[in-house]
Amino acid sequence: MKKGLLVMILISILVIGFFYENEHRSVESNVLRQNYVTVQPLDTSPNKVSFDLKNKSFVSLFWGEAVKNEEYYCGNRHVSENGDEKFEIYKNYVLRYSMIATNITQREIRKNKFVIKQKVSKKDQLRLKKLEPKYCNTEMKVTYNKQYLPVKVELYNIIKKKWRIYTKYTYPSKDTYEKELNECIEAVLNGDFGED
Repeated sequence: MKKGLLVMILISILVIGFFYENEHRSVESNVLRQNYVTVQPLDTSPNKVSFDLKNKSFVSLFWGEAVKNEEYYCGNRHVSENGDEKFEIYKNYVLRYSMIATNITQREIRKNKFVIKQKVSKKDQLRLKKLEPKYCNTEMKVTYNKQYLPVKVELYNIIKKKWRIYTKYTYPSKDTYEKELNECIEAVLNGDFGED
């Protein structure tokens, strides 16, 4: 009888702990756990960039750029050793990591029906102004999927008084990511992206 009661108490503690951990898990931990992220920028170009956050690599087939094992591949057979630096630049400016990897919890996301409105931080406002000189947004809206991962960022234009899609995110499989990465590196090494 005592053994059964002890087992029930232990199971209850584990269930409560699991529930608590999931409720308070941040978006950033979900993004890092997912690891593979593809970003589609605002424009309608076919450009997309995919990231492997754990291994600090990325690939853009459209631009013919990739980072793998700390090496940066681009253009016509060009390979350099500044891959870590390029990865950080792309992570911050293309993935817009600080905008999606926040401390917002799963509980908050669910409470807000998977759409969170928030102010754009001063740091992100300055960064966005560099990328888009006509930038005039102070508020953003992030839409999440049922796995609590960001799928769309919209910015509110204070002059036009309307929301516009800024970035979309998808989460490829490891196989899909590695296939694109290897195709891009092979194309760079073969000189398929033209002259530097």
